[in-house]
Amino acid sequence: MQGYCHGALMQVNDRLGNRLPSLEEMLALRHESSGCRPLYPLVEYAHDLQLPDEVFDDPCIQELEDLGVDMVAISNDILSYQKEQAEGVPHNMVIVCQLRGLSAQQAFDTVGKLLESCYRRWEEVEGIVPHWGAEVDAEVQRYIDGIKAVVKANLNWSFKTARYLGPAASEIKRTRKLQIPAEPHDYRLWSDDTYN
Repeated sequence: MQGYCHGALMQVNDRLGNRLPSLEEMLALRHESSGCRPLYPLVEYAHDLQLPDEVFDDPCIQELEDLGVDMVAISNDILSYQKEQAEGVPHNMVIVCQLRGLSAQQAFDTVGKLLESCYRRWEEVEGIVPHWGAEVDAEVQRYIDGIKAVVKANLNWSFKTARYLGPAASEIKRTRKLQIPAEPHDYRLWSDDTYN
């Protein structure tokens, strides 16, 4: 929870200080403020996993946890774009790309490629997870599947709730197409020289 609070405070500080983060900085902020990481101990608890500390200390497991958080944050920023753009909320990776001069389509493409790179990296890392013996390996796989379930649950929630996509959610899910407002929100919060 400390990471979540830190990320949320950094977003507030950026906004109050007229500071536009880079896409990389935005991903790092969203990594903290997405609220995803606290779900991982719940996966361990819900499945009654008895994993040794060496599993959680393993770089592959840590990277899979990080990738899961990133996939949730990136997907959320893609799916919440319409709502956040309409409300003038600038802490969204797609909006940050637009504020840095990309068109809406270019911004979505850039953030989409970032998400695709996370999925590719996930496949690579999952393929090199070490072995700790049959019993522990089975629990490790359940934990990894739990991280995947967190990512999938975020997507399912995003399409089932009216919060981001409204009544068009099922059509957007089916077609994978979002209608982007013709006129972007006027983000007067930042002066032109702040992010050029």
